Formats: sequence, C-alpha cells, structure tokens
Amino acid sequence: MLDLFVSFWSDPVYLALLVAIVGLAVVSLMLYWDLLKLRRFLLEGTTGSFPRSREAEYYTVQEQEEPRIGEYSVVEPIAAGGYAWVFKVRDRRNRLWVAKVFMPREAGTEPEWPPAPSVVNVLDRIIGDYDENRRLHDMIRRFFSEVRVLQTVREIVSDDMWWRTILSSSQCRDREEVCEELRRYIRNIINVYDVNRDLVYFLRAGAGATYYSSAEKYVEDPPYVIIEYAEKGSVENIRDTLLSNPRHLLRFFEKVAGAVALYYISYGGVHCDIKPGNVLVSEVGGEYEPIVTDFGIARRVGEVVSMWNPGTPQFMPPEYLLYPTGSVWPTWDVYSLAATMYSIITGRIPFVQHVYIAVSRHPGIPGELKKQSRRIVESLEATIFGISMLVVNRVEDLVYRGIDLSKPVDAEVALLRMSRLSHELREGALKNFLSRDVGVLESSAEKLGLPWQLVTTVVRSLDPDPSRRPRDMVEMWLELRDAGRFLG
Repeated sequence: MLDLFVSFWSDPVYLALLVAIVGLAVVSLMLYWDLLKLRRFLLEGTTGSFPRSREAEYYTVQEQEEPRIGEYSVVEPIAAGGYAWVFKVRDRRNRLWVAKVFMPREAGTEPEWPPAPSVVNVLDRIIGDYDENRRLHDMIRRFFSEVRVLQTVREIVSDDMWWRTILSSSQCRDREEVCEELRRYIRNIINVYDVNRDLVYFLRAGAGATYYSSAEKYVEDPPYVIIEYAEKGSVENIRDTLLSNPRHLLRFFEKVAGAVALYYISYGGVHCDIKPGNVLVSEVGGEYEPIVTDFGIARRVGEVVSMWNPGTPQFMPPEYLLYPTGSVWPTWDVYSLAATMYSIITGRIPFVQHVYIAVSRHPGIPGELKKQSRRIVESLEATIFGISMLVVNRVEDLVYRGIDLSKPVDAEVALLRMSRLSHELREGALKNFLSRDVGVLESSAEKLGLPWQLVTTVVRSLDPDPSRRPRDMVEMWLELRDAGRFLG
C-alpha cells in the first residue's frame, strides 16, 4: 500500500490530475459564492458587505409610509362617484394607474386613503348588520360586473370567429360593413388592468357568503379595480382646445360615439351614464384620444330597471329620468351623448333638461338639484311668458297623469307620453322654450365654424321622443362621421 501511495505522488500524470480536480473545486465554490451575492443583490439591493445606498433606503421608507390600495401606492385622490372613490395610484414600476374603490354612499364624497374614522364607523355599522352587509356584498358584486363586461367585449372584438357572429346579429343586420369599421374603436373603451383578485374569486364561488367581517378588513383589503390612467383627465379639461379646432372636435366625438356603438353591437349594452366626466382623454401621437369609462351601471337592451340607477340627471334622457322603472332602450345613450356634446359646445346643459329634473318625481334625485332646476325654469318662464310654473305644470300633466311609478312603466305608454311632450315642445305652447336651446346651439356652432349637419344631429338626438332620434349609437356614429366629412 505504501509503495502504491509513493508511486502515485511520484507519477507526474496523477499529480497533475489531482491539482486539476482541486482547482476546479475551488473555482466552482467561488462561482457559487458570486451567484449567491448576485441573487442577494437582485432581491435585496446589497452585495456582500456593501451597505444599501441612501436612495434605496429612501424609497424603502417611502413605500412603507405611503398608503396602499392592494399593491398600489396612493398618489392622490381624484374624485368620488355614486359608489366609488377614485384615486391616482402608482405600481412598483412607478407607472401611474387609476384605482376605483367601492364605497357605500353613506361614506360621503370626500375621498381619502386610508379612510377617516367617521367613514370607518359607517363601514362598521353596515358590516355589523347582517342584512346591510349582505346588501353591501350584492352591490360589490355589481361593482365588479363592469370588469367582466369589459373583458367580454375585448374577447369578442379580438376573436375573429366570435366577431363574425356579432356581424350577423340583429344589431348589425343590413349594415355589416359599418359594424366592421367600429371594431377599431376598442382602444377608446377603458382598459381594466387589475382587480382585487382574492375578493373576485371569493364572490364568484361564495354563493352568497360575505367576505368582510369588519371595517378593518375592508380598509386593509378593499374592493378595487385598477384602470388605465388618462393624463388629461376628462373632456372638460380640454374643452377650449377642442373648440379651437372644429375638425378635432368632430373627430373626437366620432370616436366617443364609435366606442359606445361598439359596446352596443358586441354586448347589446347601453352605457346609461354618458357624460363629460365619463369621457377621459389621453394624448397619443400629438392627438387627443377619448376613453369612455365607468360602465358600472350599464344595462342590456330590454332589461327592466327595477330600481333607479345612480346615474347623472343632467345628462339622462327624459324617458329614463321621468320613468326610472321602465326597460332599457338603445336611444338612451344617443340622448346622453348629444347632451354631453351640447354642454361642451355651449358651456351648459339644455334648458329643457332642467324642466325634466324639476318635474321628475323620483326620490333618487337630490332635492337641492330639483330646487336649482326649478329656479332656472321659473326664471326663463318669467322672461318668455311673463309668468312662472306654466311649463312645469304643463309637463307634469303630460307625463304623469294616470301613471303609477311604483310599477314598471309600459314601454308603449312611455313612448306615447314622450311623443306628446315632443309635439308640445316643437309645435305647442312650449315651443318658445325649446327654441332657446336650439338657438344657443346654433349660435355657438356658427361662431366655432361647426357644420350645420352636426347641429341637426344634436338637436334630433335631444328630442324627448325616442322614435325621432337616431335609432341607436351606430346610426348616431354614422351621422357624426358624415358631418366631419363636410369639413374636408
């Protein structure tokens, strides 16, 4: 054995092999150690004994101090809607998004995160009551239904086979080529980036179970949706810029109409809350791109609305505002978009809209808004007729005599009443009242250099009789597209 050992060390070949094996082992250990340091650097921001940089320490402290909604840091509050607080947020890659957090109406209209103690007390009261908590979760399910609808629309538009089915549907019958053009407006519908996935999965599988057992859990893990951030805000923020260029204004609202029309033909849906605040703006390639958002109270055509939706009375069509328990019609969005365009062009809503608000008997309309509209109507009445309450009394008689609002209003009855109201405003005793709205629009359009075809479309779309408007958003989009061609 000793002779074998001595011969091994005396043989230069075996000795060289041993040295090579030891060297390879040492190099392997060094590489392994370097990989461990690299991994630590990537995960923790440090290498070996080197300390973290001050910049890294600053951002770590900042992330810990910033309030968060899910994985997103809250930058600032934006607004409060009917059932949502809206915040500008930032993800871990420093990209800006918008977070919509569901909040009961009792929580108030002053968004802040985390919520104030008074809001936490409201949440505690609601969650602590069994029935109230069940209703809260039902509303949260409705809140997330917007995500499901928008995902479905995008899937339909991106799938050729599914899209061909849409082109053969009743919404596109005899106008397949027109509907095909609408496909490109998918980029003008808000894109959902993220949601509270744990909550969504729970609600889908929970079969009536409640996710929230305390206000603390609600604040720590709120019901939220993350949508794309439109840096220009709503269309009201760029009103002056749009009005300075008639071509851009027409092109802008053509895209809005195209997006809503695409939603209609692909899902059979009606937005139900088109207004300036729900038309966001993003700048792409030096041009303003509209983004239609907030499909939270959208309904399908023919669906019966059993309760008053929390929409915006200033832009609601009269058949929806006056008969809130009726069925959904495709002309609702036609009217609301026309009212939105009227407000952007003239700087105010139509006078007749104040009449509808003042007359409406539904308790869902804020009392102060009804009083304000009534004062505006009375002031204009005194100017035109020399007396007040004439218009309000006449319209009330036309639309409500013999109507029981506790039950869904029959569509034929509502159409007949709206037809009579339309005739009264166009040719009857209230003709001078409507002519003020038309005159203001025509004067503003002439100053801005807008084509008369646009004025005709807006006036026709604002008719209280749905049968006198464009029959749906596809037809309105066609009229706006054709009006833009008159500008070259």
